Amino acid sequence: MSARRIAIIGSGMGGMSCALALRQQGHEVTLFERFSTPRPVGAGLLLQPTGQAALRELGLLSKIEAASARVDQLIGRDPSGRIILDLAYGRRGTDVYGLGVHRGVLFNALYDEIRSMGIDQVLDADIESVDPEKGIVSYSHGCAMGPFDLVVVADGAHSRLRERLFGSRSSSLYKWGALWTVVADPENQCAGALRQVYDKASVMIGLLPVGTGPVGHTPQCALFWSLPIDAEPQWKEAGLKAWSDRIARYWPEAGNMAQTVENPDGVSLAIYRDTRLNRWRCGRAILIGDAAHATSPQLGQGANLALVDGIALAQALEKDPDDMELALDAFVRARLRLVRWTRIMSRLLTPAFQSSVPGIGIARNLSLRLARRVPAFDQLMLRTLTGEQGFWR
Repeated sequence: MSARRIAIIGSGMGGMSCALALRQQGHEVTLFERFSTPRPVGAGLLLQPTGQAALRELGLLSKIEAASARVDQLIGRDPSGRIILDLAYGRRGTDVYGLGVHRGVLFNALYDEIRSMGIDQVLDADIESVDPEKGIVSYSHGCAMGPFDLVVVADGAHSRLRERLFGSRSSSLYKWGALWTVVADPENQCAGALRQVYDKASVMIGLLPVGTGPVGHTPQCALFWSLPIDAEPQWKEAGLKAWSDRIARYWPEAGNMAQTVENPDGVSLAIYRDTRLNRWRCGRAILIGDAAHATSPQLGQGANLALVDGIALAQALEKDPDDMELALDAFVRARLRLVRWTRIMSRLLTPAFQSSVPGIGIARNLSLRLARRVPAFDQLMLRTLTGEQGFWR
């Protein structure tokens, strides 16, 4: 296979996985990043079997798994303790499970490998434009590089290149986001499961074990709290004590953990976007990750889809090394099978978990409890959780 010159814009999960997979195949890769020092964004995430397979392909899974926490169940209940949602990975097979991981652990493993492999980086590069026909990347202060055989746009959910190059049908912010932080869990109370508490559709609290984190040996847990994005100023004004007290009213254990947060700077508001595209590629440019298919976080698939995107693109180029047009078209078709399903389900589920509409929480709880009793629906939900379910299967 002849080596190609490839530019990747963005050093998130998708961009780095793509850079590593392409470099392993012998391509000349240049990674552009708008920050002067690349860094992880966010608190914790749930690595599904699909994301684990991508990391295994890169030779990084064992390193990440050592600092992560095994998750065997997703369980949601109401404040009274009544079970609403109960998804056990074991019902898909004895070797099927999730991994709760601190974003810093995943980022560091990928970025350390980027540097170890000597992949060229252009840092502090605020991308101004991409010429999709010539493969020229223009960035800060009138600089430009190229021509590249392929430009991979992986600059995240809030991509500034997406609409300019690919013609978004729509790309809108969700009205609800989530506050995220990481707290110490020395007694491992969070072990084994992603636990959530729901009250109506306006309150969702979650605890996800994330292993030991980038430093130290104490188990940690990611705590999240659903919040309308326009309510963040009121949240800050009320203070951390009011926040932890409110959490405790619904879930005393989570409230106790929230009380250990001493600095509001340690709590970040994640803002989500829903993107619908006319196309994923234009000339020599192609979108991957959240830049291509941003959704709400209800299925927790964002990082997993991005990791797999990077691997899948490299595999498509390897399969059709002499016809990049054919390879890119095959990549888009294959990824759409899974991504379409994830987007549809995310859009359906989001109002049921993040909304102020009266009665929607009651309807959600009833529907989920009934679905648990029907094996076919139970397996469909599990396949959706693990990332196995595509649009056609």
